[in-house]
Amino acid sequence: MRIVKTLLCLAVLMPFIGCKNNDDQEIVLSSDKECVVVGNIKGLKNGKIELEDEFNGYQVIAEGKIRNGKFIIRTEVTQPTHVFAYAVKGRKMEQVRYFFLEPGIISVGGDFDIDQENGATGTLSNDYWQAFRQERDRTDKEEMDELTLRTYENAPSDIVRLKLLDGDITTWSSPQKSDLIRALDPGTLSMKGVGEMLELFSRRAKAEPNGENVYIDIEQPDPEGKAVSLKEIVEKPGNKYVLVDFWASWCGPCREEMPFVKKAYDEFHDKGFDIYAVSADNGDRLMAQWRKYIVDNQLSWTNVCNNELHSKAHLDYAIQGIPDNVLIDCSDGRIIGRSLPGEDLAAMLAELLD
Repeated sequence: MRIVKTLLCLAVLMPFIGCKNNDDQEIVLSSDKECVVVGNIKGLKNGKIELEDEFNGYQVIAEGKIRNGKFIIRTEVTQPTHVFAYAVKGRKMEQVRYFFLEPGIISVGGDFDIDQENGATGTLSNDYWQAFRQERDRTDKEEMDELTLRTYENAPSDIVRLKLLDGDITTWSSPQKSDLIRALDPGTLSMKGVGEMLELFSRRAKAEPNGENVYIDIEQPDPEGKAVSLKEIVEKPGNKYVLVDFWASWCGPCREEMPFVKKAYDEFHDKGFDIYAVSADNGDRLMAQWRKYIVDNQLSWTNVCNNELHSKAHLDYAIQGIPDNVLIDCSDGRIIGRSLPGEDLAAMLAELLD
């Protein structure tokens, strides 16, 4: 994560309070439901900027014009949500920022190329999230659950609590997350994305370690077109642990993680560790790119791809985002690990196999 750069203005969640915009003009909120997003982002090209509502089907709920990296978006917010801002020019869309959309004056700044994770400031939820991000960057992994729980309990809004439950910030199980979601306020629960999260967690609960869950079989073609099942790899003589690795050649975080996965494979393969990698590449161009990436990077484990962005395997394992993975004990088929970064994977394998 990068340090947040100087932002444009500060505001409190009260109507009729103003601040200066990018052209030094006064911005005044006209009601207690109005939200004004003030942007000044270096390197942002002229065009249109759109806000997509993450928890309501990624619908475009507000937009504005970008001029010299600056924009102002005014809209009314009856239910706070979390949005992704996209710069749109013709058919090209590029993600700019993501932040909470709630009544007040919200400021976004920084550099387009390097600060996309900066978020925003100016309202209670956004300022609270920025403080959480900074503390998270200073917190050891072993203390992350404690920090997240404290952040959850003291959050200024349920939309912050919902965002904390969305993803893999903690080791909380899917049933635990589901129970916490159901305790949120009715307005938050009415959002379309909340129902989708609960359905996702219901499926994910069947594919995460709980002492009983066993792997769900997968069968997809390898780069030569031959169908290979996960069952074949799990039951292959000599294999003790198998990692089901969900990734794609177009996925930047997947490519960043791959050297760590490869290092773990090289170190522990002779001791009984194997990998069954399921790619989300789809279409002729990406399928060719997937095959080339495997060869260029010498990924000598089992690689499969069904030429689908959302295959049955992704649904069965409730893949919310990639990279993601599942570690299987071949002796009984139980799932013993989930969402293990490369370093955590290596540490767990060392404990199991050394």
